[in-house]
Amino acid sequence: IKHVHDLLAPYLDNIVVSAAESTKYSFMNVPVITDRIQDIGPLMGVASCLAASAHELNFVIACDIPDPDIHLVHSMFDQAADYDVVVPRGPTGLPEPLFAVYRKSLAHAAQELIDRGERRMRSLFDSARVLYVDIPEHRLPRNLNTIEDYTGYTSPRCDASV
Repeated sequence: IKHVHDLLAPYLDNIVVSAAESTKYSFMNVPVITDRIQDIGPLMGVASCLAASAHELNFVIACDIPDPDIHLVHSMFDQAADYDVVVPRGPTGLPEPLFAVYRKSLAHAAQELIDRGERRMRSLFDSARVLYVDIPEHRLPRNLNTIEDYTGYTSPRCDASV
């Protein structure tokens, strides 16, 4: 998480961390927004952070995306004027809801979804003005969800053209 913070800090103001408990990330010396309700998942983190934000537009990124494409982030902010969400999606058509720009006003809608028992991030898109930014597979944010993903990410790459 510190790695992602350090990559984004030169480009984004007021970075915060969303977490179930604040003490876990105190070493980062940034505000930690705790989930208002525990064990709900990312939708609760987004709802809590949007509610606490002083900014109209907010970039949300999962901590398991090690190399955020800052040009894509800036492009999403640039396109957000008429939208509540700007989110990339790849050739499969699936959006990346934890690498997206969200309007602060969605905090209430997110909380209402949670109150109704909804947990899926994409459910927030149903009542929002969403711009899907179609991007090629090689530009999609890379998630490290497993040990194999991490090993593949950290292993030296071989040049097969030798």
